Amino acid sequence: MTSFSQTFDFQKYVYAWAENKPDVSNASTSFSKEDAIVLDEKIQFDFTDLMSQTLTKTCLVKINKPAGIKKAAVVTLPESFDIAVDKYFIQQGRGVGSEVPFIYKYKILYYKARVLKRDGKVIEIPAELRTDKFYWIDNEGLRMEDYVYHFLNNGLEVGDILEYTYKAQFQGKYGYNLFYFSDEISKQNISMEVKYHPLPQFEKYDIISSPNCPDSLIKKTSVYDPVKSKKTWTYTYKFEDLPSINYPLNTRCGKQLPHIFVDFDFVSYYTSGMAFETLLHADRGPNFEWIFAPKNDSLGYKEAVYDKQHAGVRKFISKVQQANPPEMFYTALCDSLNALKFISAESMKYGQNAQYSVSSGEWLTKGKLIEEFVFELYWEILNELKKPTYFVTVQDKRLGELKFDSRTEYRYEYLILGVPNGKSSRLIRQRNDGLKFNADELPFYMQGVNAALRAANYHIFEISSYTKATDFLSVAKVINFIKTPASTENENVRTENGVITINPDSSIMHLSIKENLNGQFSTILRPFYLKESIDSTISPTYFKRCIDKPGAVRITNKLVYKSNVFPFKNSFACTEDIPMNNSKAISLKDWFAFTYKPEMINGDPNFDYYTDFRYSDAYNYLLKFAKPVEIENLADFTHSLNNKYFEISSGMVKQDESNYLLSVTVKVKQELLPKEEGNLLLAFINELNQINNATVKLK
Repeated sequence: MTSFSQTFDFQKYVYAWAENKPDVSNASTSFSKEDAIVLDEKIQFDFTDLMSQTLTKTCLVKINKPAGIKKAAVVTLPESFDIAVDKYFIQQGRGVGSEVPFIYKYKILYYKARVLKRDGKVIEIPAELRTDKFYWIDNEGLRMEDYVYHFLNNGLEVGDILEYTYKAQFQGKYGYNLFYFSDEISKQNISMEVKYHPLPQFEKYDIISSPNCPDSLIKKTSVYDPVKSKKTWTYTYKFEDLPSINYPLNTRCGKQLPHIFVDFDFVSYYTSGMAFETLLHADRGPNFEWIFAPKNDSLGYKEAVYDKQHAGVRKFISKVQQANPPEMFYTALCDSLNALKFISAESMKYGQNAQYSVSSGEWLTKGKLIEEFVFELYWEILNELKKPTYFVTVQDKRLGELKFDSRTEYRYEYLILGVPNGKSSRLIRQRNDGLKFNADELPFYMQGVNAALRAANYHIFEISSYTKATDFLSVAKVINFIKTPASTENENVRTENGVITINPDSSIMHLSIKENLNGQFSTILRPFYLKESIDSTISPTYFKRCIDKPGAVRITNKLVYKSNVFPFKNSFACTEDIPMNNSKAISLKDWFAFTYKPEMINGDPNFDYYTDFRYSDAYNYLLKFAKPVEIENLADFTHSLNNKYFEISSGMVKQDESNYLLSVTVKVKQELLPKEEGNLLLAFINELNQINNATVKLK
């Protein structure tokens, strides 16, 4: 049995370089103007021993500019091969900062580095290591201790060529076994080799899927070892001139970038005694294809059970039905579930074995929703209603999108519920992570994308009772593919109307604001205003309220209107006071809650750029001065930009001797900005930055 206890013995490892000098024969002039480039990269994944898998990598990095030194100065292990998920997906909260994939067991065997200087000398880089402790959060909200290892390549200079190599052992999945060829540094040449032994029961099944990889760049070979009675499959991928991913969450990596998915999920059942083939079929077919249900396949219902669990569910449903007309049932149902206290079974003071035996139906009548049983509870409610119910599989569109011909990238998927609604489907997102959604309300990353309607067989919650193959095969069959609804810039609307009373003599501005949130602005910001759980995967730039202006004091915030039907309008009445530091100059810096800021964008996108969603964002401020004043820089507030992707219109108009109206309207009109027009994104952000740093100058 291989030991995975990490020691520092790898620092004593004597590594013999294959060549006296780094081999730069494959180098070309591609990306020569960038700060740093990868000249050549060789990666080998060996999955032939699933209890002790290995990763070996050798990389050549050329430093072209001083900024490139920083990019090459540190190599972090475990290395991420899916940076959109590992480094950028969690935007705030406890999950920020890990930047590495979750691996059950991981051990570094060696790391070595050397530098080819401009004068031809080769210098070994002394081993210097920094370790950081961090914590993963498990499904019960408990912390799991882990370490990340930073190897410091000190003394680098412009013109240097760094060569480093390492080898590591790991057990379990490497993250989610999704491996991208592109990274945050452009690559002239990269090769990746993947080896594995097919299990006899699955020799005809594809283990590796290669989305967006041209067949001409893939080589597949197999060798049979008669001594071990095993066949080894080797997949080799070779790419040239891969640009860096400079905006991972806006690139939709799974949709447009080449990558591979190594699927050993079924191996965890290898010794379970279950029917191997049927377990695999429950997720996908032998070539990663979806499994479709026959047209006459019945969704079926679970027969009524008269126990404490289901009595609680029926009582809960009865209260909702009695208080609401039939056409408002689903809306009222979501409201009622959102009103419950969201807690974990871990917090209910039960023993380790007993806590999961507490059914969520029992707790419904006590006003509690148990995290571990949320999906099952929503399903049980719909089953009690005898409503046809679907499992709806959809991918997070920031990462990818479901393909019709294959099912890969499970990591990017969400599972929600759906019920027929005429010729369409009503989608219901359960309260995962405590987030609250109205009926038919989806976050932007689930809107306007492919989704699979799957037969929702209740047996999925009773795996322990499976006795025959057909039990498994009914779990995940696809009935149909649909496109989820998407809201437009005329539905995703935020309007901030304010009266700013200004008395230069008292050096205080009083702001009275009404904030109207519609569509995605309501979905994202509503819980922030109401001090409820927010979505930690959404950029912090969205989470700015009208009362978050710099220097604000004596703040009040009140919900004055609420709608739980599309577009879910919520209105807030807010007041705040802001001190004036200069009676002749009123700074409006950071008064506007623009979702794009200069620090987010440092150059043209290297790939097609996807915005989060289309929207309209409007601000109308009436500046009411205590006495007649003259603003001398009205022209500074006039901005105009209009193209097929973005629109900005702003200006300040004198109403009378004491009143001025400042109006700003911002629109994002398209979801896709082609790479060739990426400069328009920078122009858009530049205009926003000028508005958000404006100053009102008084004569």
